[in-house]
Amino acid sequence: MTRKRLAPLEEARTGLRRTQILDAATRVFAEKGYHRATMKDVARTADIAEGTIYRYFASKTELLISMLRHLDDQTTQAGDLAAGLALSPRDLLRNRLESDLARLGPRFDLMVAVLPEVLADPSMRSRYYERIMLPSIDGIAGHLAARKEAGESGVRDVAMAARIFVASMLGLEIMSVLGDKTVRAAWKDPAGLAESMAQVLFDGLQARRRT
Repeated sequence: MTRKRLAPLEEARTGLRRTQILDAATRVFAEKGYHRATMKDVARTADIAEGTIYRYFASKTELLISMLRHLDDQTTQAGDLAAGLALSPRDLLRNRLESDLARLGPRFDLMVAVLPEVLADPSMRSRYYERIMLPSIDGIAGHLAARKEAGESGVRDVAMAARIFVASMLGLEIMSVLGDKTVRAAWKDPAGLAESMAQVLFDGLQARRRT
């Protein structure tokens, strides 16, 4: 009986400790960059012993991937897609983009610090794709499939449509890291940027004919 009562409490403590470490890593990596940052720096920022980190994360790479997953979980949520069936596809996309862009904005320094490392390391690229990109793609594809089955979407290739959506967000992040002034300026207005993306993805580039 005692063990069953303690299990949820222990699980909660583990979750809080992991979040504490991930938040500290976010600050350290954004400030120093991935290569210059050390586990000792993260431990000092989290106010814990360095050895404690390794009880939750096997390596610095594992910490980085978990940190990116932690940030991604705070933006795109599978539950949002299920609840969004009540909205039109365009409104759901625009609302979700606006929310994600607003949350990612304050973490711009972190994107600049770690995204190049992720793209440059083959092993890290693979893990980033499998743990972060693919779940997002699968969630969007499932939502689009539900829309199509209900007759609310005419998209032909659901799998590719989901990847185009995810790629549009990733592309903006890469453009920001590269220093594109237009994207960086637009990111300060998440609602406007989300509407611009929705116009391209839903309305297309062809002018509407007047009737």
